[in-house]
Formats: sequence, C-alpha cells, structure tokens
Amino acid sequence: MAEQIKFTTWDSKTIDFISRNSALIKSVAASKGGSAEALAGVMAKENNPYQLYTTQEQGKDGFVLRSVDGGFVGHQLWSMRYNMVKEFDLIDNAGGSWSLLKKALFPALLDLGPVNLQAATAISNLKEYVQAHPTSDPDNLKQYAGDYTKFLVTIAGPGSATTGYPVTAEECARVNAVILSMQIQKALTWFENKKQNDPQFAAYWIGLPQATKDALYGQWCILGPQTMEKNYIENIKDGTFEPRLGEKTNGGWDIFYNSTFAGARIL
Repeated sequence: MAEQIKFTTWDSKTIDFISRNSALIKSVAASKGGSAEALAGVMAKENNPYQLYTTQEQGKDGFVLRSVDGGFVGHQLWSMRYNMVKEFDLIDNAGGSWSLLKKALFPALLDLGPVNLQAATAISNLKEYVQAHPTSDPDNLKQYAGDYTKFLVTIAGPGSATTGYPVTAEECARVNAVILSMQIQKALTWFENKKQNDPQFAAYWIGLPQATKDALYGQWCILGPQTMEKNYIENIKDGTFEPRLGEKTNGGWDIFYNSTFAGARIL
C-alpha cells in the first residue's frame, strides 16, 4: 500500500499574507539570487499557524521579549542567551528529544513573529551578515547589529511592539524575508555541495522539478542543517542520496502542495 501523504492546506489569511508581500518576496529573492517560490513557500508554511492562532502566538512573543518587570529584555541579555545556545550547539538544532525542555531552558530557541523565526537563528544570520559586509549594508540590517532587542521586536512584528519600539508590518515582513532568504541560500549551498561530491545525487537532482527543489529548500530550513545531515547519512547507507519530501516533517509536502497558490500570488 502506498504511503499516505499528509499536508496542511494553507489558510486564506496565509495566502493574503503572501499576496500583500509579493513584491517584497520577489525583490529579496532576486537580490540573493534565489527562488521567489522557495522563499514564498517557507514564509507561508511558517505563517500558517501564526494566522490560525494569532492571539496565542503574539502572547508567546510578548512573553519571550519582555522581562519580569514588564519592560523589554535588553541587548546584553539577548547576547548572553545567544552565546549560551551557540556554546551548546543548539542553533537550528533544538528539535528531537527534549525539544520543549530545551526551549523552556533557552528562550533564544523560541520562534518569533509571523514566520516563526527562531531568535537564535535570526541573530546568527545578522552576525554573519555584518561580517560579510564590513563596508556596506545592502539589506539595511546593520541598524540592528547593536540592538538585538530592536531586531527581535521587529521580527516579532507590530502585535508585540510598544511605543518604545514602534514596528511597521512592512519592516517586519522585510527583515523576516531577508533572514529567511539567507537560510534558503544555506540550503542551496548544502545541496550543491552534496552534488559536487556525489555524481549519482547530481543526476538525481537535475531530474527533479523546480517545485520539488523549492520545497526541499524549505524543508531544509524547517529541519535545520544538522537534521538534514543526519538524513543524508541515513540515505547514503543505502548507496545513494535521494532526499524526499516528508522526511521527519510534513513541511516539505505543505510547501509543495500549496505551491500553486503561493506561486500564483507572486509570479
């Protein structure tokens, strides 16, 4: 019997979110040399639960961003939180066993905002961006380098902001899109490296439709590099690496089967 494929149809509010930000998605993807469909797909995949449970998601964001006195957690404390999860090698690697406990102990592992971007992942990409552009600022992100509070409040969006950190929906979407596009570039590089070292996989990859590749890039972003590497090791034991949608997450299938809606909104 064929394995039943499970996927979630995106809510109409998710489709509207992609539609409102279609020009932004195309612009960011083009600037990074990536696929607009891949970026739209992973943004929609992560936005869908946010649209379904907005009140709970914004409440969680507010809890993560605020200190016990009701103010915002400051830059220095966020730096400490980031350094802790980096030391324990938990960035993009908080899933699996004890996932909820890890996130309870390390707030930097919690997701924020309308595309559920992990705080530590966001900070890591910001640091890499600053290092990669010592004399330029093509994505206008350096304004956040010395203020992780402002950065994470912007990622969380207007629903979690106060007068101290006013945030527009447009800037929230822009920053989230830029950071996620950086993650997609890492996914693309990961697959390209596998192709260079494995002729059989290179031939397999060439034969895949672009929609499948876009969904696999999104699946890489959802799972993270360490889980993807484990998948690779498990696959290669059989002699070939043939990455499949649905490995350890239904996110890839969600992106693939909803790609018609996302694609139609941005093309």
